[in-house]
Amino acid sequence: MASVTGALRLAHVAGAIGIVGQLASAFFYLLFPFLIVPRPTSYAFYVTWTVLVGLAIVWWRRHPIRSFVVPIVSVPAVLVVLWVGTMVLGWAG
Repeated sequence: MASVTGALRLAHVAGAIGIVGQLASAFFYLLFPFLIVPRPTSYAFYVTWTVLVGLAIVWWRRHPIRSFVVPIVSVPAVLVVLWVGTMVLGWAG
């Protein structure tokens, strides 16, 4: 029983780290797009970041590992979107 409680506690710590990581990803979702993305499109980045932070917080109680994985998946995804937008759509031109 103690190992189950310890594993659950460790999962919640990992989930909390994921929430902090998603909050720290604000640079890639809020600040960086503000510099290179056209104004109407940048609002989509703001909304996406807010939704992902909300999901990480909501999932923390029942699915803490999902909260841990959110920034691990979302930061590379937003970097790919920014790269494609820069190369294909000419955002930073």
